[in-house]
Amino acid sequence: MLDKGMVQASNMQPYLSAINNYQEDMGFPGPAKGRAVSRAVKGMSRLQVQAAEAAGEEQTVWTWLPAGHVSAVHEHGLGLEPVGRAATEPLRACTYVVFAFVTFGRPETGVSMRREHISITGDDISVVLHKEKGRGHVRLRRRLTIPAAGVAGLVQLLQHWQQVRDACWGQRPVTGSEVQGSYWRLPWEQGKLQSAQANGWVQLALGRLGCVPPEGGHFSGHSTRKGACTCARAVGAALEKCCFLGGWSQLSSAIHSYIDPAAVPDEHMEKYFGWTTPRWRQQ
Repeated sequence: MLDKGMVQASNMQPYLSAINNYQEDMGFPGPAKGRAVSRAVKGMSRLQVQAAEAAGEEQTVWTWLPAGHVSAVHEHGLGLEPVGRAATEPLRACTYVVFAFVTFGRPETGVSMRREHISITGDDISVVLHKEKGRGHVRLRRRLTIPAAGVAGLVQLLQHWQQVRDACWGQRPVTGSEVQGSYWRLPWEQGKLQSAQANGWVQLALGRLGCVPPEGGHFSGHSTRKGACTCARAVGAALEKCCFLGGWSQLSSAIHSYIDPAAVPDEHMEKYFGWTTPRWRQQ
C-alpha cells in the first residue's frame, strides 16, 4: 500500500477498524490494536514522507479558500450568459464553488445534490443534505436553512444556473431518474457524477479568474469547506454553529483542523457568513 500510494497513514484507522471488526465477529481478538500497531502506523507516516522527498515530490498544503476568491467567482458566474457547452460548464463550476462554500459542504455531499434537495422560497434557501459522511444509516436527513437575505446574490446565482441547466435539458430527451434528478448534471455527460468532480469545478472556476493559492498551497474540493469554517469563525460565528453547519459532532475536535485561527476578518467573509452571527439578526 505504501509503494502504490493507496493508503496514507493519516487515514489508516477505518481500515484497521474493519480488520478488527471482522476478526471479532469471527470470535477472534482484533489484531490491529495496541501500542505496536500505533508505532507501526507512525513509522509508515515517516516512510511516506521520506519516499515523497526521495522522489522529489513537492509537499503541498491543503489551503482554505478565501472569501474574496469566492466573491470574485460569484460575480463572474452572475455575469455569464452561456450559449453552448463551453460556456455552460464554467457557470456550473462557479455556482458549485459558491454553494459548497456557503453550505460548508463536503465534495461528496455537494456533488450528489438532486434537484429536489435545493428549494428557494421568498425568505429562505432550503438545502437537504441527502448524502453525508457517516450518516448513511440514518433515515432522516439534515436540512440547512439559509436566509435569502443572508448572502447577497446567492438566490440569483442558483436561479441563473437552474434556468441554464433546464434549458440545456429542454433541448434533449431525458432518460433515467438519476440523470433527470441530478442538480448539477448536464445532458451530454455520461455516468454518475463522482465526488472528485468537485476538484475539477474548483480548479475551473478559480482558474478563469487567475485565483491561485499561496506558495506551496493547493486548492481542492475540500478548500471550500475549510474556507467556510475559517471565514465563519473569523467573523464571530459560534463554534457550535460551525459544527452544525458542517455536520461535525459538538464534541468532535476534527473541526479545528479546518480553521485557521490567524485569519483576519474582512468584508467578503462578512458577506457570506455574517448571517451566522448573533449581530446579523439585530441589524
